Amino acid sequence: MKKHLVHTVLFMVAAISLMSSCSPTPQVPDVRIDIIHSWAETVIEPGFEELYNASESMVASADVLCSNLNEQTLSDARADWQSARQRWKYLEPFYFGPHKAAPARLGQTMDFWPIRENKIADLIASDFELSGEGMQRQGAVVRGFPVLEFLLYAGEPDTLTSLRQSDRRCQMLVAVAMDLEFLSGALRDAWLAPGTGFINALLQPETGEFMNPKGAFSEVVNRMGFAIENIRRDRLGAPLGDKSGGSLQPDSVESRYSGRSVPDILDVLTSIETLVHGAEAPQSLGLVDHPRVQGRPEMIQRFDDAVARSRAALNAIPMPLRDHLMETELVRSAFDALGDVQRSIQADFINVLGLSLSFNDADGD
Repeated sequence: MKKHLVHTVLFMVAAISLMSSCSPTPQVPDVRIDIIHSWAETVIEPGFEELYNASESMVASADVLCSNLNEQTLSDARADWQSARQRWKYLEPFYFGPHKAAPARLGQTMDFWPIRENKIADLIASDFELSGEGMQRQGAVVRGFPVLEFLLYAGEPDTLTSLRQSDRRCQMLVAVAMDLEFLSGALRDAWLAPGTGFINALLQPETGEFMNPKGAFSEVVNRMGFAIENIRRDRLGAPLGDKSGGSLQPDSVESRYSGRSVPDILDVLTSIETLVHGAEAPQSLGLVDHPRVQGRPEMIQRFDDAVARSRAALNAIPMPLRDHLMETELVRSAFDALGDVQRSIQADFINVLGLSLSFNDADGD
């Protein structure tokens, strides 16, 4: 009897074990498409609309400036350039798709740097018709944000004097501003046009190049890491001489005429923080809302700490950056701190989310 009871218990244990092994493994809820939709509603859509609106304002202030050249109108035009520039930097994790798509290469045309001063001077000195439409027939070296920055901040002995001495210089300022409005509108439409906009490749990935929600989600997370990687390589490393055998390269500093080099980087950090933590809008989602990330609070804290160290290190660099590259320890400290942010994205988040690190196709633009 006892022996029969033992056999019965063993049979029941084996059966329970077999049933347990055959039961489906609990699935992690797939919230990736929900997070993508939240990014679309709180970052991508308003971001491209605000960029266009800021570019539109830039046209108006450039026109007022050239109609009445004085310190106030110059200050107003500079403020509008700064505003448009900030909105452009907030979109840096989305520098793919229409940004680089041939033939327009809209994003690359809007922000080609380092600038070619001689090309700008040649165009001003030529008899080319300086108009918004005319600029559309020109190459990237005389279009976009860096050219506007040069015309608004550079000049000998000062910007106002340079503008007063050359009607063509002011004409080019207005023409480049009109062209930037055209480019930002075209980029907005390429992303957001109903039915055909590139945003649908993210929102409906099964119908586009990303194949599935994982592919679309992976693209954005990878681009977050690439944005930091590009900053370290091109905007801090290159000026420090990493590409030139240790020789400092102040001319390779981004936004060097306006002294906006460090704020450019801080704006990109703000954008990435929003993608991780979600926007302030109600019901906004970010990477921290993914169940796999929610279960790793130490990983979120590691990211937050790295961002905080990066901000502190960047703010410790005297501005403008181009004049303080000799203080290499401060600049290198920011470079290293941003490396921790990059590792947090490309190692921690990529691995925990079950994604693969892809190839960074940036070429320094």
